[in-house]
Amino acid sequence: MSVLSALLMAMSMPPLELVPLAFVCLVPLAVVAASSRSGLQAFLMAWVGAVPIWMFVQAWVFDLTLPGWLVLCGYMALYPASFTLILRRLLIKNMFRCLPATIVVPVAWCGLEFFRSTLFMHGYPWYQLGSSLAAWPVLAQSADLQGVPLLGVLVASWNGLLVDVLLARTGRGPGRRGVLTCLAVVMLIGIGNVTYGTWRIGQDEHDREGPVVLAIQTNVSTSNKVAWSAEEQARDFTRFIGLTTTGFSDTIDQGHRPDLVVWPETMLPGYGLEEQTIQFQQQNDLYPAGHYLEQLVQLNRFLDVPLLVGAPVYTGLRLDGRMYQWDMHFNGAYMVQSQRPYQRIEKVHLTPFGERMPYIEHWPWLQDALLSLGASGMKFNLDAAESPGRMQLEYGPDENRQSLQFGVPICFEDSVASLCRSMVYEGSDKVSHLLVNISNDGWFGESSAGRLEHVRLASLRCIENRVPMVRSVNTGYSVLIDSRGLVVQMIGPPPAGEHGVDGHVAARTSLDDRVTLYGRLGDIIGWTLLMGAVLLVGISLLPTRPWCTGPTP
Repeated sequence: MSVLSALLMAMSMPPLELVPLAFVCLVPLAVVAASSRSGLQAFLMAWVGAVPIWMFVQAWVFDLTLPGWLVLCGYMALYPASFTLILRRLLIKNMFRCLPATIVVPVAWCGLEFFRSTLFMHGYPWYQLGSSLAAWPVLAQSADLQGVPLLGVLVASWNGLLVDVLLARTGRGPGRRGVLTCLAVVMLIGIGNVTYGTWRIGQDEHDREGPVVLAIQTNVSTSNKVAWSAEEQARDFTRFIGLTTTGFSDTIDQGHRPDLVVWPETMLPGYGLEEQTIQFQQQNDLYPAGHYLEQLVQLNRFLDVPLLVGAPVYTGLRLDGRMYQWDMHFNGAYMVQSQRPYQRIEKVHLTPFGERMPYIEHWPWLQDALLSLGASGMKFNLDAAESPGRMQLEYGPDENRQSLQFGVPICFEDSVASLCRSMVYEGSDKVSHLLVNISNDGWFGESSAGRLEHVRLASLRCIENRVPMVRSVNTGYSVLIDSRGLVVQMIGPPPAGEHGVDGHVAARTSLDDRVTLYGRLGDIIGWTLLMGAVLLVGISLLPTRPWCTGPTP
């Protein structure tokens, strides 16, 4: 049953996206909770059943680090195991005989998910129950009210209702009348969600024309990025320029002139475009100095369009003997245009265990030891920006010049809801109307599932903030997503195009002036669910006894 539960949830996510399975995937865990002889057995059975499914879902991590893959899968399986233990203590053991599972299941599951996705180890927001609805955009529009936690509650409440039905057959739970009441409430909420989604998707009176964005999709393998030789850099950079000029010409032929060209994360070789860095390398005859900058400037002049390029950012670069030293090193992006200094943005949220080791980083010797064990040769030496930045784009004909402020989530930052919200909103004011995600999804190897999950998370960010997003991604998927979470442009066939190919996506964006409740208030429901889950966990640890009257099972 625990294997079945994990399998149903995995099948509701990419690549299969059998969304209805999400509405029943937690029910088998109730059977585990009811049939186990002890809480420990319930916990262990749920954990053992979930591990192999997570090993399949996160299979792409295996190619990067075997020990890390095993630890990640074991860690992710702790959450369904903890949920099963809570369910056993609160419902099966009759601590809350009159409290329906229709309430307990969403609070416990979604509270644990919020803790996992937001807080612990700086959060892992992938593969949440509510995010499965991104494949069916009508059901996902409520994310603009309170984000993925609210969607999770909508899905988990149906699971809880089915658990109440099972409990009622054994004399437990809220009884027949309580089940009927729960059914009525859940159905009303479901109808309301569909009605709201249909209304939101149909709105277009708030839309206005935005800039035409040309997103380049490169296809540089992960092995090249780990050890990118000077010859490979020169060869790939020449290819990037060719892709850009071809994409620009194709866009012109389609009747649009690009206002912005975007390259993926870390596709600019070298040490960034800081004037001090380039001058230092030129003075010391060090590679690449201004070699790639000169070509970008020429490309910018030829196209007469700003170029947003993913690049490393080094400040205070210097030599210590024969080794480079620096003050700060960021994963960032530059906007190359006519005047310097160029606009620059740096990554704020470093990917946990991909670019940093949360908490462990305070003990460098321990971090180095773990890296040598799990990812030999890797170095976690990036700095994080203190706060998210925004870029300014001037676009349109001279007689009708317009200014647009937009956020640039880098890599997995577009999966972090609170960060994307802070790029769009200042307080309760919407100050950005576009997100441009630059990413390198080559780390997924041949996995289409991980790439598609990344697109779905980006779609949810668009709904939560009511902004379109352009994704320029090394190895794909590069797409244009509108403010309704719909993928409207891609390279190749639906649902998100092709990966592992060069290409480009170009389209005029449609800006959305709608302001969302999530944008104004943030994760109120998420924090409320977390506090509710903590309360339930605390109560579940108390000695087992009924907390309210009801029929004896």
